[in-house]
Amino acid sequence: MSDHRHATDRKRVTVVAGCPNGCQQYELETEGKAESVESLIEDVTDSFGECTKCGASMGVLRDEEPSEVLE
Repeated sequence: MSDHRHATDRKRVTVVAGCPNGCQQYELETEGKAESVESLIEDVTDSFGECTKCGASMGVLRDEEPSEVLE
């Protein structure tokens, strides 16, 4: 039996946010422990919640999947 284990508490997330008026958009890709990823995503979406040009609320799309690594 191997000493390796599969870490399944990790995930890969892509977040795309943009102004509904097309003024600006950003994309964030991150991978790591689920709690850390959630904290980062929350901080980023809170910080960029409104368009800096027109003040409209940024729309957010999110795609995530589990990320297994052999430790």
